[in-house]
Amino acid sequence: MGIYWKHIKMHVRSALEYRSAFYLQLGGIVLQPVSALIGVVLLFGSFGALEGWTLPQILLCFAVANLAFCLAECVGWGFDRFSRLIRDGTFDRLMVQPRNILLLVLCSEFPLERLGKAAFASALLVFAALRAGIAWTAYKVLVLCLMVLGGTLVFLGLYIAFAAMCFWSVERMEIANIFTDGGREFAGYPLDIYSKFFTRFFTYVIPFGVMNYLPLKALLDRAPAWQGLLPLYSLVFVCACAEVFLIGVRHYRSAG
Repeated sequence: MGIYWKHIKMHVRSALEYRSAFYLQLGGIVLQPVSALIGVVLLFGSFGALEGWTLPQILLCFAVANLAFCLAECVGWGFDRFSRLIRDGTFDRLMVQPRNILLLVLCSEFPLERLGKAAFASALLVFAALRAGIAWTAYKVLVLCLMVLGGTLVFLGLYIAFAAMCFWSVERMEIANIFTDGGREFAGYPLDIYSKFFTRFFTYVIPFGVMNYLPLKALLDRAPAWQGLLPLYSLVFVCACAEVFLIGVRHYRSAG
């Protein structure tokens, strides 16, 4: 991982070369989750509770989903912008380097300004965790960390899987945004407020429920404690997505 951190340091130094522009971008990006949070608070101002979930509990779910998304966005930005690597020939150059191709794509981009959203989501996570009515233990703290890590891997897996489409289409398909940006909004609420079809689809196919909803129920003592370990399934999901990407690499013949 030494090469990864060297690339990250390079991207950080590059971003800070123009500090005024960086801080303006940082401020604009932080406003995005703030506006979404205001919408959640206004919703609960009208209804008080949602299917038995209180505002702090919803905020905890919201914070986990947003923090996981922001971390995946920072780490996997190269896959989100993968179509550009294909079009300008950068990916061809990466393929001849004697390094793991997944690692090289991860190293290709790092949007430092996105860490502003991660910092905001982290602060909200701590605030909501202290007010959600959870009797915290060492095991529950571990579960909360696994939820964030598992969510990061799920979103990263989606970035990787949809990047693989560029091997056949060159351009990134906009349907990917339904599952990445849309998935962040969807996972920000407990799945039992949705229909059974969506609950099952986003539990067994794309495991948002596994990384957020089911372990959150375990934290609130509404489900068996072992459900708190379900975010580990995200390792299987991201490995499957990586394999899809590698299949595309094996069939890649350059964009010309």
